Amino acid sequence: MVMIDFNGKKYYMEKWLTEHLDFLKECVKLDWDAVILIDGVEGSGKSTFAQQIAGYFDPKFNLDKVVFTPEQFVEAVDCAVPGSAILWDEFALAGLSTDAMTKIQGVILKKITTIRKKNLYIIFLMSWIFELRKYFAVGRTRFLLHTYTTDGISRGFFKFWDFDNKRQLYFKGRKNYEYCVRSTLKGRFPGTKEVFFCDVDYDHKKDEAIKTIDFETNKDSRFKRQRDILICELLDRGALQKEVAKLIDITQQNISTIHTNKYSNNTTCI
Repeated sequence: MVMIDFNGKKYYMEKWLTEHLDFLKECVKLDWDAVILIDGVEGSGKSTFAQQIAGYFDPKFNLDKVVFTPEQFVEAVDCAVPGSAILWDEFALAGLSTDAMTKIQGVILKKITTIRKKNLYIIFLMSWIFELRKYFAVGRTRFLLHTYTTDGISRGFFKFWDFDNKRQLYFKGRKNYEYCVRSTLKGRFPGTKEVFFCDVDYDHKKDEAIKTIDFETNKDSRFKRQRDILICELLDRGALQKEVAKLIDITQQNISTIHTNKYSNNTTCI
């Protein structure tokens, strides 16, 4: 482990990971893409880990550089100064439907020229790499970092797939969403509470972004299925129906119906 100093606040990072990140810095100087993908189950610490990586790249990383929607991403890229790191947290949440995900990836690709010109670092968070289309998952992301828990409680564990192993993982594991290709490396990361910004401000920005997602009028059945999985997961972990209803911005009665009928509707909760 090596100690990282972020404006006087310190945290630790695997030495071999900093070497990979340093290599990416050199690539960025030569106008190569610098897109990193981080995935993992809900609650495994991927947001914390992503913030640490963003802070390693960008000493001025702050909440303004964390986005949750395509509109926020475009604005952040357009306003960014060279060398900035932009973190798209809950990337999959903004693209729960097939059409939306395709649109989002199109937006990103349209901004690649600007990203290269400004030498930006882009970090995407989602639940599974397999949600991405082939061109983006295989060709446009440098490597994959996957956060996980060893016992369902402990956090701070991650696996690393380099570019070639990531490609193999995507094609071999996509059918059943299995991480069936051995990772290139494994490591640990620490907790870093409020090193980069206030957690309350972060939660507020995230909640407001979630409210902009039109769950009810979207015609994509896959979109609604993913919504129902998210609702079931939150309730099964102890969240109150009224809290979930407020977060998703639908009625508490609908929340109750979705949870009650999760098995009859063949909705599998994670």
